[in-house]
Amino acid sequence: MKLNLGSGKGRIEGFTNLDIVPGDNIDIVADVSEGIPLENNSVEEVYCRHVLQYVDNLENAMEEIYRICKNEANIKIIVNYYSHFLAHGEYAKRSFSHIAFNPYVEEKQSYRNNHNVKLTDQQINLVFSKYFKFMERFANKHAWFYANFLDKVFPAQEIEFRFKINKTQK
Repeated sequence: MKLNLGSGKGRIEGFTNLDIVPGDNIDIVADVSEGIPLENNSVEEVYCRHVLQYVDNLENAMEEIYRICKNEANIKIIVNYYSHFLAHGEYAKRSFSHIAFNPYVEEKQSYRNNHNVKLTDQQINLVFSKYFKFMERFANKHAWFYANFLDKVFPAQEIEFRFKINKTQK
């Protein structure tokens, strides 16, 4: 199964479309941070665009995504980049930078965590509006420099994260 998490009006054919608000394009109505009504290890791909900045409990949402995913499932998360004005909208609960998911990525964990979510193969891509598109290649190649010196001047519009679920025991 492929899951479009927080699909809204953006139905994707070939995916099960889940949203918190009922609608014609929605297959499952649920709040991701309160539980996803799917079986454990039943999802092979998750697409999540502009959802996680609005959930009440990110930790619970990540635990639920992990629970429903098969080992090595592909996860794509797209959110507004923290320095872009859209990241601070009326209903946004949090904003995201390059390090937002480090607590879940095994090779990036720098402190002890108390959750079971294990992600690997992190890939990050900054996406810019047409006005700052010229920055995209540089910012993605030199992420640390961009984040520390340029992201307030030339804010990326979105940040895309790609992961694989890791459910193997070490």
